[in-house]
Order: sequence, then structure tokens, then C-alpha cells
Amino acid sequence: MLVSGLVFNLSSGLAGDAAFAQLQRHPALTLGPRAGNLVPAALSTADVKQSRDFHDQMQAMPGVEYVDVVYVGFEEDSEFEPSSRAPEDVTTAGSSKATLFDSRPQRMTVQPAALPN
Repeated sequence: MLVSGLVFNLSSGLAGDAAFAQLQRHPALTLGPRAGNLVPAALSTADVKQSRDFHDQMQAMPGVEYVDVVYVGFEEDSEFEPSSRAPEDVTTAGSSKATLFDSRPQRMTVQPAALPN
């Protein structure tokens, strides 16, 4: 399972209100409190493709100005397997050395910032 933290920036007026009502009805979303045109949300999807497809659909929704992705985490039952490889040196196209590091998903707690009313 993939969990994404999103922030929806809605249009002002009726279009934003209609988009907010539609987001409230979506079964994969858990919404935080609306603060003006901003709506924080958690999205649960089965995989990365489903998450990207959802993002694209929401970005195209009337009344949604844009969707920021602020967090992505893979749950324990995910098919994602982090690499157990050690960092390695690779040569890039410009013949300079770069180091690749093992990027394992990390759980983190995000404290919401105070949003304007």
C-alpha cells in the first residue's frame, strides 16, 4: 500500500466549494480541516501507478488549482522492496563521479504549520 500526503489548493468561490464536496466523497481520501483554499489530505492507494493516476485526475478537476505532494510512504504490506546494496560510485555522462545511496522509505511525523483562516 502507498500512502501519500497531499495539499489541495482550491479555486475561490463556487468552483472550489464544489471540488471540496467532491473530495469529501472520495473513498481513498482522508481530509484534514479546510483552511481557506487549502485542504490537506492523506491518500491510500494500492501502488504508484494508481497514486499517479489519482493525482492526474485531481489536478484536472474543475475547482482544483493544483495538488502538492508533500509525503509518500510505502506501508509494510507493499511490494516495494528497498535495495540492500551499499552506496556505489557511478560515472555520469559528463565523466564525473557521483555516489548513489540506498534510499529506504522512512516513517516521519509532520506537524502541520498554522494556516491562515
